Amino acid sequence: MTIRLATDDDWPAILEVHGRAFVGDADVPRLAQELRSSDVYEPGLSFVAVSDGAVVGHVMNTWSGLEGSTVRLLQLSPLGVLPDRQRQGFGSALVRASLAAVRSLGEPLLLVEGNPAYYGRRARRAGGSTARARGVSGALQALSAAPAAPSAHARRASRADARA
Repeated sequence: MTIRLATDDDWPAILEVHGRAFVGDADVPRLAQELRSSDVYEPGLSFVAVSDGAVVGHVMNTWSGLEGSTVRLLQLSPLGVLPDRQRQGFGSALVRASLAAVRSLGEPLLLVEGNPAYYGRRARRAGGSTARARGVSGALQALSAAPAAPSAHARRASRADARA
């Protein structure tokens, strides 16, 4: 398995991946193409999973604005893997690549709209965490792109510590 940046030559295969991954939902390939053609697209944040020389998965991360604000956040969408290649680690690898790229830009989080259990597991494995937005969509989450803080254990100091 190889995860790499998507190239212009990959786009026919990318649209095929999303078409097959989201059978009956022509909106997903259309969304990917529209995002790619827009000013929110970041070519350095679009990744493909390649196996045996073929594109088998794709993810892109694009900028989203907050209504009434100049703040922009990155959003992971869409993520697709060919049906016969699902549950083989391609999707997880694409999420990890996304989080690593977002971290390298210094961004604090990555918005995701999708299954909380799926993305939450992948965020934790990549050293991040998730938070769900209340009162929006039950599937809207923020994956922490900041490295997880090391856990700290506190103990009460003893007299021996004071003498040391």
